[in-house]
Amino acid sequence: MLTGRRGSWIRALTIVVVGAVVFANSLHGPFVFDDHISIIDCPNLRTLWPLSESMSAVDGSGASGRPLVALSLALNYAWGELDVVGYHMLNVTAHLLTALALLGFSRRALLHTRLKDHAEGLAFAIALVWVVHPLNTDALNHVITRHEVFLAGFYLSTLYSADRYFESGKTWIWGALCVLLCTAAMLSKEIAISAPLAVLAYDRTFISKSFRDALNRRKGFYAALAATWIALALAVGSSERGTTVGFGGDLSSLDYLRTQAQGIVHYLRLAFVPTGLSLDYSGWAPVRTWSPAVVPGLIVLALLVASSIAFWRKRPEGFAGLLFFAVLSPSSSFIPLSGEWIAEHRMYLPLTAVIAVVVVWGFCLCQRLQEASTRHLPSLLLLAVVITLSSLTIQRNRDYATEVGIWEDVLANYPENARAHDHLAVLRLHEGELTPALSHAMEAKRIDPELDTVDYNLGTILMQLGKPLEAIEFFELAEERNPDDAQLQGNFGVVLGQTGATVAAIEHLQRAVELSPEYLLPRRNLALILLGAGRAREALPHLQYLLGAQADSQLLELTARVLATDPDATVRNGPEAVRMAQALIQSAPSNPRWQDIHAAALAESGRFAEASEAAQRAIKEARRLGLTEFALEVEERLELYRQEQAYRSSKHL
Repeated sequence: MLTGRRGSWIRALTIVVVGAVVFANSLHGPFVFDDHISIIDCPNLRTLWPLSESMSAVDGSGASGRPLVALSLALNYAWGELDVVGYHMLNVTAHLLTALALLGFSRRALLHTRLKDHAEGLAFAIALVWVVHPLNTDALNHVITRHEVFLAGFYLSTLYSADRYFESGKTWIWGALCVLLCTAAMLSKEIAISAPLAVLAYDRTFISKSFRDALNRRKGFYAALAATWIALALAVGSSERGTTVGFGGDLSSLDYLRTQAQGIVHYLRLAFVPTGLSLDYSGWAPVRTWSPAVVPGLIVLALLVASSIAFWRKRPEGFAGLLFFAVLSPSSSFIPLSGEWIAEHRMYLPLTAVIAVVVVWGFCLCQRLQEASTRHLPSLLLLAVVITLSSLTIQRNRDYATEVGIWEDVLANYPENARAHDHLAVLRLHEGELTPALSHAMEAKRIDPELDTVDYNLGTILMQLGKPLEAIEFFELAEERNPDDAQLQGNFGVVLGQTGATVAAIEHLQRAVELSPEYLLPRRNLALILLGAGRAREALPHLQYLLGAQADSQLLELTARVLATDPDATVRNGPEAVRMAQALIQSAPSNPRWQDIHAAALAESGRFAEASEAAQRAIKEARRLGLTEFALEVEERLELYRQEQAYRSSKHL
């Protein structure tokens, strides 16, 4: 057995190296699920200053109301923008640091028990098993759920520093550090609300005679810990968690409580047999009657009662049991979280308590055998468990290698998961696989007709398939649910335009531009449909905005033609049209279309001789390229220029 400071460093290094190796293949996994709204689509996280902005996030996202999580995402963006490797590296690094916090805290807790002579080895076993456990893969591979990692690290460090403070007596440094770490936990995730009470419970279990004794001896310290709830209140109050938290939804508090009874038993099963893991559990049907919840409910109740009795008797496993329930209770009790009622990442911190109890009890069982042949049994069992869990974790990381792969994995476990079908529909659409996309979207609609995005996705896919009339039906349903979605309004406008409903199409596209002025695609489509309707004066400001934001040859050509040839004198601007046409010709001097526009622009500017020369060049290039019909059209315009007349046309497309 390695002892002393050197042994402690070797154990810590072993945990870091093993954890790093096991999660090395997770670094290149893509952003998944809520990562899109929380990271990719969150403009607040594009800057580090002012801090008030970088520590805020999109309402309803995984970083909303969690300032330290938001700040970490802003730091990631500053280092590598949206390069996912940096985000995963920070997650894994935080995971390894949390494992070290678990190592330190477990050791100090065990030093207060009859197993103090084995505290070093047992703490090492607890941290090593935990750092490689597959149940932690959701919190690490799903980037935004780093809030669990941050919370656990600060929570365990709070308990560790509290123990150091208790040991040091009147030394205030560890007490101040404990309060600071507790505040950091509060700013990482709301379930840190139990941290001050966990410190008090630890004090009562391992240090003081009773709660009263603990409070009397350290009134100022516990008052300071309680004050960290103010930081939590300010963080939560400054954010909007959306409609996924609280009462009044489709899922009643009793439904949620019954569902959580099943969920907690499922979490415990995964702690011992970590197979059948899932990124998303929306395919898990809520429990709306008592009969399916009786057995899991009795199991949970029995564990809670046993933990309470053990805690009352000041047994270490009682503290571990109550810590397990205290951390899970905000998300796994009766307050509905309708967006995600079962989630593996919630077990990230509670798993430490489960592993601690199993490791200690397992060691005690081996001790009772008291045979020479079993002397090395604990080490052999630890090695076998670590190798098994590591291999499962490495394999699970591979499931996160692609977005399609992880959502297909969800369906393998829960075929009736509407959200998985909906995500796969979008992913297949982006890959251009329209038939599979439609199939997944229809399945999502069948399973959950009220899913927020399903009608929009169906409409978009049908639009891409060239079925505008069918697409309109789903866009109408989507608009009823979310009328202020700029992307929806933009696509709705396009599909209406395809059916000839020009006026309605323009209205929807204008609404899209109003909702999101910087969203260029609906503005471009609006400009095109206005030009097609002969409304060049209305289209021109949009064309000019687009040129200022993202100029390209198609926009330059179109705008130059409008400025040079539109019948409305208030629209035309010959010199500007000449400038744009010359810019086009510089990039491709032999393009006959651009020579033709140049000629029209010169004529509009009164430079008819130059316009005739440009038109002749366009005719020559058009004939060389075999564009006979186009050459004849330019010849007609050439006759106008020779007569010192400009060319006019309202047909710009």
